[in-house]
Amino acid sequence: MFGSHTPILMGIVLLPFKEKITYEGIFMSYNIHFGGGIRKSMNLEVGEAIQKYGVISSLNSTPEQKSNSDEEMLRFYMASKSSIDRYWKEINALKGKSENLEAVHHQEIARHSARAIKKSIKNNGVRGYFAVLGDSIVASASNNRKLDNNLSEIIPKDKINWIYRFRI
Repeated sequence: MFGSHTPILMGIVLLPFKEKITYEGIFMSYNIHFGGGIRKSMNLEVGEAIQKYGVISSLNSTPEQKSNSDEEMLRFYMASKSSIDRYWKEINALKGKSENLEAVHHQEIARHSARAIKKSIKNNGVRGYFAVLGDSIVASASNNRKLDNNLSEIIPKDKINWIYRFRI
């Protein structure tokens, strides 16, 4: 509909019509560019709205907030470095609610660290199963069963759920 002329600045009004959303207004293409910061911000806002309300396809009713679990919300808030920065208050409030949520918090931190670790290991031709705690590899093995054994020997039982695992 818009061709290659994106982004597009729009001055429109959304209207309900026969249980669908239609619009009234003008689409005009301007020679504008959105920088990385504003794109990240808009993507985070859209993601939060979808997470909370889903995709709204009708204006005939008031959108109801979805009932997401605390774990789903915590994982959403920690999906990327920029979302962690944006939602740090919400993250801190959620992670203190239970041991399970604290474990999810640590797994997500380790998952972010694992991206760089994976790349480095892969570039060196190393293969296997790896466990990350925080920003460090704490164990590795040639298979998952051996990794479990290694972890049980070195990680305190109260932190075993904090581990993020990956395979190369």
